[in-house]
Amino acid sequence: MPISSIFRYLLVHNAGGVNNAIELCKKLKHCEVFVDTSTAYSNSNRRLKIEERVYRLPYPAQRFLEYAR
Repeated sequence: MPISSIFRYLLVHNAGGVNNAIELCKKLKHCEVFVDTSTAYSNSNRRLKIEERVYRLPYPAQRFLEYAR
């Protein structure tokens, strides 16, 4: 399988899934909070403090999703 196919699959299913959930919440009348816990359990077996960081993308996230589709 070409690396571009793997990248496309991961991008659409990982980032795209979160984006779809956010769009759904925007349409719900009584949704006050959206909490994404996709990485909450990563490395849960480690006793070290694990910091979650947000890295800026070189392009808007929507551009990546449009490319992948």
